[in-house]
Amino acid sequence: MPGFKPTAVTGKIYRVSESNHSAKDDSCFVKRGGETHLSFDVDDDILNIDGFDTVFRKDKSAHSGGLLMYTSSSLRPKRLLELEGFLPESMWINVKDHKKSFLICTLYRPPNSLVDFWDRINTCLEKAAEINSNIIMVGDVNEDQLNAANHKFRDILTLNNMNNIINEPTRVTSHSSTLIDPIAITKDIHYFDAGTFETDRDISDHFGTYVHIKIDLQLNSSYKRQVWNYKNANFELFNTLISNTDWSFLNHGSLDNAADSFVERYIDLAKLCIPTSLVTVRPNDKPWYTSEIRKPSRQRDRQKRIAINSNKVSDWKIYKNLRNKVNNMKKYAKEQFYNSIEFSLNDLSSSNPRQYWKLVKTLMKENSVKSEIIPPLLNNDNTYSTSEYDKTNTLNDFFVAVSNVDDSNTDLPDFRLKTDSTLDNLVITEQEVIDVLSNLMVNKASGPDQISHRMLKGTASTIYKPLYVVELDCYLHVHQPSIEERVTKVVCSAVWDDVAHRVASRRNSCGAEERGCRDVYEAVDDAVQHN
Repeated sequence: MPGFKPTAVTGKIYRVSESNHSAKDDSCFVKRGGETHLSFDVDDDILNIDGFDTVFRKDKSAHSGGLLMYTSSSLRPKRLLELEGFLPESMWINVKDHKKSFLICTLYRPPNSLVDFWDRINTCLEKAAEINSNIIMVGDVNEDQLNAANHKFRDILTLNNMNNIINEPTRVTSHSSTLIDPIAITKDIHYFDAGTFETDRDISDHFGTYVHIKIDLQLNSSYKRQVWNYKNANFELFNTLISNTDWSFLNHGSLDNAADSFVERYIDLAKLCIPTSLVTVRPNDKPWYTSEIRKPSRQRDRQKRIAINSNKVSDWKIYKNLRNKVNNMKKYAKEQFYNSIEFSLNDLSSSNPRQYWKLVKTLMKENSVKSEIIPPLLNNDNTYSTSEYDKTNTLNDFFVAVSNVDDSNTDLPDFRLKTDSTLDNLVITEQEVIDVLSNLMVNKASGPDQISHRMLKGTASTIYKPLYVVELDCYLHVHQPSIEERVTKVVCSAVWDDVAHRVASRRNSCGAEERGCRDVYEAVDDAVQHN
């Protein structure tokens, strides 16, 4: 894209937990660019950057000017056009974490700007302070802030309780070294680090700038999840489709491929017989806050914006009626919720422990101050794990590393056999697979493969054959495939069953000299029961 300069000046916001973190793009939540030279016919799709799902732009022409800002939707960005009216050379957005919000301004001052530009910056900052006192201004002001004679911008910052946190040159040529790309923040904002970084000189002759700010970002916002409607499921059709499916493809290729193919085919058949729907899960909602309350709450908020803009008595009256309605609905819902809990706790503590602890967890969520999440974790290679998947692997690798014991120079004691009996072969039959499937607990949660116990139990009479092929192959090759836990558990249960029966046959013959026999049986029996 000729003339596109997205890194002329870059402002960055990070979620951090320590002050010595370095600036990393993989933890960046806001970027801005000046002098983009974008024309109006350039589509947003070709401007996409990984990690940023929202883009704001103010185009001027393909030959001059232009502003661009990338943000993450986790910050709930909103553009403030009312502030841009005071300073057309700027672009303003409001971003939020779950505690407070920030106003971020990106601006570009052309070298030939009139003197009133500085007055308009001051007016704009005063208006912005009326909306939010946390202001971050990033841009190219084309005035060297290292030159003591250039005091206009510094005076404006002083008047608005702000200061520039970049103190090194941002544009260096063979005959000059100037700081014309400041980052100004209000003095109440705590930042950990700020500075400059190299950019591609074929794109821009400016250094990039960054600021490292701590924000309490709530990453576990609402998300979509597919749910199965088992009440309207047609298991008769499901079993028929499984019986009519040619499963011979499981005998070809690697074991892992066979397991993956089984999961894929099984889910495809399930979707034909069990209705699904996409629901929105909101982890941060109060347990008593329902969709019946959410709809009038949105109407209330919408009416409030209308009343603020129009300032009509009639609009304010409508808003107050909606506000009172929502408040009454909340009070009633909360009262009903706690009344039902009062009777449920005593009953569930003895009759249904699973539901009891689910209810306790709900109460803990209701009374908690905030939902704690694990912050980004620093790896050994100085990179950060930000996703839940990466954090899990980082923690797992750490605990595995500290659990390793160096026994290379250790003399192990002599191993004495307690018995001459061995388990030289294990037999898994189709009937054992059917029995395991038929006894699955249907209230168990499904894994990432989406195969639930309810599905497997409802199709036990037909799905046992392809499962038997996959799991028998797994056992014969003494190999644990990288497939979902649910499918693999079938063969595990069958194997443990066989082990238990063999040990049980010797239980009554265990004499005092065969110490450990009864302990082994108890351990195997416990494993079978909890598998």
